[in-house]
Amino acid sequence: MGFRPLAPSEFPLLLTPEGSRHQQQEQVSAQQYVQRIAHRHSQVTEALKVAHQKAKARRDQHRTPLEFQPGDRVWLKLDKHGFKGQHHKMHPLRYGPYKILERIGDNAYRHKLPPQLGIHDVLNVNNLKPFEPPLLEEEVQVHHPMDVIQDFQPPLRENTILEQHTQHTRAQNYTSYLVGQKGELPVQARWYSTAKMLESFPHLMSEARDASGSKQGGIGLT
Repeated sequence: MGFRPLAPSEFPLLLTPEGSRHQQQEQVSAQQYVQRIAHRHSQVTEALKVAHQKAKARRDQHRTPLEFQPGDRVWLKLDKHGFKGQHHKMHPLRYGPYKILERIGDNAYRHKLPPQLGIHDVLNVNNLKPFEPPLLEEEVQVHHPMDVIQDFQPPLRENTILEQHTQHTRAQNYTSYLVGQKGELPVQARWYSTAKMLESFPHLMSEARDASGSKQGGIGLT
């Protein structure tokens, strides 16, 4: 649990035999006061523990654990990190329904997801919501994010330089590259320096130099 410093009330109070009777009485009174504070501290700590247990019990009464079986269909709740554009916060967060293939552990399930989503097919139960088919419809249309959202960005099929920026200084110019890696969403791209690009993505640097040379009459990137 780590180091926990002592509170002032937890330090031992030593009585010194020297001193007048008044001083000894003051020391005894101080020791009794410290003991009362320590006792009150333990009472408050125990009361907080009991209150926490009661609050947890009340929450658990209204909480129904979700359990699914292979073949069940569920809604998938997505966050907005893959969405861009105007009003992207207004996009729906529930898509599907998708079919559960198997249960993984106590709180995760493997799903049959389209590869265009670019997310892992094993999801926590907190990202799922039970699907209840409508009473008056026999067929249910599956809604994928890329069908509903016009600016949904699918995963990249290969490592790609999405953008580059050159900072001009008196000493020299510094060029940075925004690289999206294969299988990731474009919004997950990261900036790399030229040195890091040469180390991690030499083929992208060669392609960038070739493209820059063709545009600038053979002048390569710096």
